[in-house]
Amino acid sequence: MSEAATKTDSERKQALATAVTNLVAQGRRVESQTDFYAVLVRGHRTNRTAHLIATFSRSGYGVLPGSQSS
Repeated sequence: MSEAATKTDSERKQALATAVTNLVAQGRRVESQTDFYAVLVRGHRTNRTAHLIATFSRSGYGVLPGSQSS
């Protein structure tokens, strides 16, 4: 029998909480978490506004609606 199978739910929750705390201290961030699993990621959140501006400017839609050039 594996070690994980012999732990109580309380012990598993505590082990996860400790692991998450250590990883967050190393620079990761929690995307989602339940009692028995967590999704952590490295890096920064995506700047969606900058991506939108870059997409419009690269695709030729740099002119905003309502603005006219003569």
